[in-house]
Amino acid sequence: MSKISALGMVVKRDGPKLAAIRVLRSYSQWLSRRNELPNDIEYLKLKVLDHLLGIHGRAVAHGPLKGMKFAAEGWWGGADLNAKILGIYEKHVLEKICASVTSPSAVFIDIGCADGFFAIGAVYAGIFDKAYAFDIAKEARSQTRLNAEINGLAERVVVESEASTETIKSICYEHDEVFTLIDIEGAEFDYLTDELLDVLNSCKIIIELHPWVTSDDVREAFFQRVSQHFNVSYLAHSPVNIHQFPELERFSDDARCLCLSENRRQLSQHIFLTPK
Repeated sequence: MSKISALGMVVKRDGPKLAAIRVLRSYSQWLSRRNELPNDIEYLKLKVLDHLLGIHGRAVAHGPLKGMKFAAEGWWGGADLNAKILGIYEKHVLEKICASVTSPSAVFIDIGCADGFFAIGAVYAGIFDKAYAFDIAKEARSQTRLNAEINGLAERVVVESEASTETIKSICYEHDEVFTLIDIEGAEFDYLTDELLDVLNSCKIIIELHPWVTSDDVREAFFQRVSQHFNVSYLAHSPVNIHQFPELERFSDDARCLCLSENRRQLSQHIFLTPK
């Protein structure tokens, strides 16, 4: 039995091609939720995605997280699947995490885990012994649990809803080395209180900033508060060579460049905090 894919390709109902159909359908639904129709740019992304899924299936193919699998029916993302499969999604964040951990028994706290890409990947790659993944969205927690199970890490990735100060305090008290990643879509400016920052004061922390959601005064107060507890620096984005992937040789320069896209509204900003 065969089926026509979203790109007009005939694919059999088995193996990675069936996975391609599922992911492409999920991506089309994601676009519909944004009231957008696939244009030429989206078509090129989908064309490359169909090709990558046919080769690698639902797994990271390059980089430190190589081999990590993720579910076909994704909740978060869609537009960033090419970058995830190629192992270049938020490359600068992953590189900083890898370079900052000093103990094999270190644990990872991921606040705003979405589908669990970093929480699961960091344990899968052996960077951390255990991860605590938090997200207030039920769909995110379900997706993270599913992805943890797919990778055989259900016992080593703890998934919870709200990362309260008391919960974070208990994790930091239990473990000698804790690394924290925070990506909560603009809520970081209110979430990181003096009390919580004091709890985290021995941790290394990466925070994704969403400056467009608040005022200059709020951002300034946030940086003053954070800098009282930590040394603060910005993460520089890591360069990516679009010619390094042999599986993309058949595609145009434009299509290969679009693989780097994470579909962001503007260049992401991350800060790195180290204890004073």
